[in-house]
Amino acid sequence: MRLLHELHLHLDELHGLGRLKGCFGTPDGEPAVSSVLRPWGAALLTAMVVTLSAAGLQLDARDHNPSDIGSRIAAAFERALLTGDLGGLEAIATALRSPSSRGERYWSGLAHYRLADALISAGELASAEVALREAVAALEAIEPHDSESRALHALAAGMALGFTPRERMVAALGPVIESLMEAVRLDPNNPRAHYANAMADYRTPAEQGGGERIEEFLSKALAGFAAADAGRSETARPTWGEEDTIALALSYYRREGRPAAASALYATAAERFPASAVLAQFRGQFGQ
Repeated sequence: MRLLHELHLHLDELHGLGRLKGCFGTPDGEPAVSSVLRPWGAALLTAMVVTLSAAGLQLDARDHNPSDIGSRIAAAFERALLTGDLGGLEAIATALRSPSSRGERYWSGLAHYRLADALISAGELASAEVALREAVAALEAIEPHDSESRALHALAAGMALGFTPRERMVAALGPVIESLMEAVRLDPNNPRAHYANAMADYRTPAEQGGGERIEEFLSKALAGFAAADAGRSETARPTWGEEDTIALALSYYRREGRPAAASALYATAAERFPASAVLAQFRGQFGQ
């Protein structure tokens, strides 16, 4: 069915609980410490405004130091991966549970998406489904659309497909593919847009066209992150996704039996992100 090729999705895997973690989240459904991309207290969170220029996104964040709300979410997620403590992510997600501005909706979407990822790793599937509903709802409320929110929406809605009954699957796929295409159209240089498409292509079975464009998407994503690093300012623009992309590329090389490529990429990534909880799952797998 070529529709699945066009949607870049692997329906069979979406319904396997053993692989549920990998549905637009981590590539291979590993346990908590080896997930692809969790604590902080909510008491310090206060309402402040952050202005972003990236992708036309005006972001507001409830945080006492809003310029690094994305970093706070990333730090809470990393800690959850390393320790299994989801408290920080839960606090941030709770503080952003009723977003009222464009920016709050984006950060709420990211916080709930990361929380759902961590909850799936912990086996708390019912809570993960709730978190994904919060993420998708927040991101769908962002109008007009922009590349950043569409890329994140594709990942969150794609992960939510793991909880979607088969009879509703085709209808649920539509918004995912629309977001995948729109994210790239709105900003062809957005690395997170290409990462989302790479994840979708990775999850599509080969007989339905999967794998045909994953290296293209991965290459564009990694190039985009490199360019963003070179020109990054001190604003609170979204910066997440580089380690996720590297982890996906490593999983792809491993699956395709390309240890030399995996080893070279891991060596570079380990030097750049020596303490990464995201990449810890690959330590020792490629001769290091």
